[in-house]
This record gives sequence, structure tokens and C-alpha cells, in this order.
Amino acid sequence: MLANFNKILINIYLIVMLLSIYMPIKESMLYLLVLMNTYFFIQFLIYLKKENFKINMYLLIVFSSLIISIVMSGKYFYYSLVNLLVISAIYYIVEFDFKYLLDRLRIYIFISTAVNFYFYFTLKPDYSGAKVVSGILIERVQLDFLPLSITSILALLTFVLSDSLRSKLLVYTLKFMSILLIIHLGKLSVIATLLLTYSSFFLLKLFYNKTTKYYMNTIYIGIYVLIYIFVFLLFIFGDSMPPEIIQLLTLRDQIYSAFIQYSLDNNTILFGNGYINNFTYITDLTTSAHNQYLNIFFILGIFGYIVFIIFFIKILLNTLHGVEKGSYMPFKVFFSISLLMTMDNYFILTVFPLTMIFMLLFLLKLSPSKTNYNNIGVFK
Repeated sequence: MLANFNKILINIYLIVMLLSIYMPIKESMLYLLVLMNTYFFIQFLIYLKKENFKINMYLLIVFSSLIISIVMSGKYFYYSLVNLLVISAIYYIVEFDFKYLLDRLRIYIFISTAVNFYFYFTLKPDYSGAKVVSGILIERVQLDFLPLSITSILALLTFVLSDSLRSKLLVYTLKFMSILLIIHLGKLSVIATLLLTYSSFFLLKLFYNKTTKYYMNTIYIGIYVLIYIFVFLLFIFGDSMPPEIIQLLTLRDQIYSAFIQYSLDNNTILFGNGYINNFTYITDLTTSAHNQYLNIFFILGIFGYIVFIIFFIKILLNTLHGVEKGSYMPFKVFFSISLLMTMDNYFILTVFPLTMIFMLLFLLKLSPSKTNYNNIGVFK
């Protein structure tokens, strides 16, 4: 009885999550997500009492970093509490029935992209314009009720996840629709992410095997660390970088510098600034850090920053284990999300759970352990 009820709630949870991207109903959907996260959090607490339950070590240190943020910063602590609820809720959902969750998630992402495709190709855009980057003209359109950023990301995920379908006709249809939508929206970071993700995928397919896996793992860990610390390298060495690279960042270098300098000036490097409600006094350019990794540092400090790179590298290694067993989808999803996090910051430490669902699926159910050995096929 409870199992069927939870499956119904999981469907509602995923639908509400994807409905929250539509601006007119965003606030009400997010409040509903908080309520549903609270229910699953209670189920998580009950789940903790199971005799054979052992909490994942990597999630334990993530929980610790959020709790320390609450204690040390004390600013807008309810945001940290909400994030504890979200991660705990997803933990329970993944452990409850990860196969069902992954199947439903894929279907709803495909449907969402199809609906978004209809809106963007049938309605007159509220904004249309173009951006010139390194001499290349990139046209962009946007509907006010449906932000192009999250629409592009869902289209990218549809492109990647469609590989798991058996019907070739459906695969090609979804890929064609996704690529048309991505190009139409003109989100440069998503276009670049798509190209880089599939370039990395082809390299893995060509060179990753039992003989080379340790070298390839080391290379990809190195690449990930560079992605993770990029904003700090830019902060230190930005003046000596080629102007063409700086131009590609479209003023983000100034935003990154402002957020890092704020932490330096306020001596909040160690445990962070907590969840500040208004970023406008940090920089006049934006109310967002525009980099998820910088946002982690800004909120949680060096302690949380180190915790999350350990968390992400473990997930990366799990996805590479999937590659070794012939499953490329987790790597493509994780690597594309990781690249996108260099240009925006609404992926984790937020009530919107989409990215964290994928993270915990790959963390908990793709690790090279005896209990997870038979899970690989689910992710193909």
C-alpha cells in the first residue's frame, strides 16, 4: 500500500519539479516541492532506523558541510535546512526504487522538452536578439514565461537520455527536436557543453579499457579539478589570459572576482557566507554568481568546497566505472551537468532537485560494489 502511494507521489514530485520552470506558477510549484520533500524526509528518517542501513559516507560529509554552514554563518539558515530536506528526500526516493525513478524521470524530461519545443516554435518570442562572441553571431530568443536557460538544459538532457531508448525512430526524433531547440535558443554554454561532452564520450569509447582505465581516470579527474577551480585560476591569473577567452565569459570574470573578493574582505573563506538573500551589494552586474562551484565556495567556504569536490569526483569515478561496463549515459549526463555548472548556479544547493537526483542515482547505484554490480544495465 505504502509502496504504491510512494510511486504516485514520485510521479507527482517529478511533474511538479518540471512545472516549476514556468514562471507564472514557479513559486507555488516550489512551495509544493518543499512540502513533498518534507514528506520524503520523514520517510528518510524512518528508513534510517532499518537495522542494515548504512548512510553513504560521501553524503554524510555533504550533510555535515550544510549543518556547519547553519551553525557558523547563521544567515538565512532555513535555506540550508531546505537543502538538507531536498538531499534527504532524494536519498530516500533513490533507495526506494531507483529503477522506477530513472524510468519516470526520463519520460517526463522527454515530454517537457516536447512541450517546450511547441511553445518556442509556435509562440512569438518576448525577446529576440543576438550576441557576438569572437566575431560569431549567435541569435537568441526567449519567452518570458519559460526561461531559455533551463529549457536548453532540458533539451540537452533529452538529447543525451534518448540514447537509452530502443526505438531508433523515437531516438532520432528526440535528438532532432532537441538540437533544433538548442540552436533556436542560442544558449552558447549549452551548445559548447554538447560538443565537449560528445568529444569526451568518443575519446572514452576509443581509448577506455581495462589496460588504460587508471590513466584515463587520472586524466579525467585532472580535467574535473581544473573545471572546479577555474574561477580561482581566473581570479589569480586573469590579467595574463588572452582577451579572446575573457570575451567568451561575457563579463562573468568580473562577477567571479566580486564574489571571491567579498569573501576575502569579510573573512568568510573558511565556512562561507551562508545563504545571503540579496547579492546586489556584492556586484551591480547580477544577483547570481553564475558558477555553481563558486556558489558552493561562497555559501559553504573552503570546507564545503573541498567536501563537494570529493563528492563530485566520487560520482565521476562511478560514471567511469559505468563506461568500463559499457554504460555511457551516466558519464554523458554527469559531464554535461559539470560543464554547465561552470556558467550557472541553479543546479545544486537549491530546492529544484533535478541535478541532485542524477547525482545521487550515480553515487548510490553506480559504484563498483557487489551490491551494485547488476545495476549497470539499468543505466544503459
